[in-house]
Amino acid sequence: MKALYGDRNVYKCAFVQSDLTELPFFASKIKLERKRVEAVISADLQNPTDFYESKALQALKPGAEGQHRKGYSFAQKQEGAPTSV
Repeated sequence: MKALYGDRNVYKCAFVQSDLTELPFFASKIKLERKRVEAVISADLQNPTDFYESKALQALKPGAEGQHRKGYSFAQKQEGAPTSV
């Protein structure tokens, strides 16, 4: 709501199309503007900083892939959905 009313410093996390991993979508910080996403801030995730972060990312991928498929399948059933990612 803040962004809709003109606040230019609104940051949130969202699943966005991404090439950071093999997954088609990944949670990233976004900067919102009044009527759109102004920027995707993915620099925090470009290079996992340590062994544990890399290991955790690998562990979540199988579950995330299933969730992406379910979400994409659901979205495709909605009127006006794009035909591909």
